Amino acid sequence: MRFDLDTEVRYPDGRRAGFLRRVILDANGEVEKVVMATARIISRDVFVPVSDLSEAPGNVLQINLNDDQVNELPAYVEEMEPAVPDGWTFDPEPIPGADVFPATLYQPILPVVEDQNLEGGAIGLSQGTRVDCLDGTWGVVDEVLTGDDGQVTAFVGKPDNPAEHDRLIPIELVSQYAADAVTLNCTIEDLATYAEELTNEAEEPEFN
Repeated sequence: MRFDLDTEVRYPDGRRAGFLRRVILDANGEVEKVVMATARIISRDVFVPVSDLSEAPGNVLQINLNDDQVNELPAYVEEMEPAVPDGWTFDPEPIPGADVFPATLYQPILPVVEDQNLEGGAIGLSQGTRVDCLDGTWGVVDEVLTGDDGQVTAFVGKPDNPAEHDRLIPIELVSQYAADAVTLNCTIEDLATYAEELTNEAEEPEFN
């Protein structure tokens, strides 16, 4: 199955159901669910099991549920939590600004980390997740491809360099997943050897 991030998800009758925002990988690198932003005036992000998805003609991702069933899907929650560095202390009687700037007004604002309601070991990949090589960042994730068993077989990566083309990156080249990056076990120069170049913008990646 092909998961083209930030594209439409449609009902079997052709109506827009929402937009694909994230692909969730479990600890074994298998896609069990995705995050969809519903196509409503007040949109909400929901978890959709892969078992409720299929590919319709034209490479359209289809959700095989009705409106009521989509309304009952569990919500995906993403919040920014404060991350207090070691050594920071807070005045028991703070003055305005003191808790944000603990020493002087020239120090950085209190850093934050992204907190997602994902199960232990799961990772969420979205469009824009970095693709890092051994010697630096090459580009970002654009699509995720899986086999019939739900295992990820490849990624389509979009390079930071506008002079380059997208590449089909085999899963065997991935050494590590993280919430903000996919790390490849090769250098930027070697990526041209291991990852197929998609020279035609309309070209559909095929990987088995």
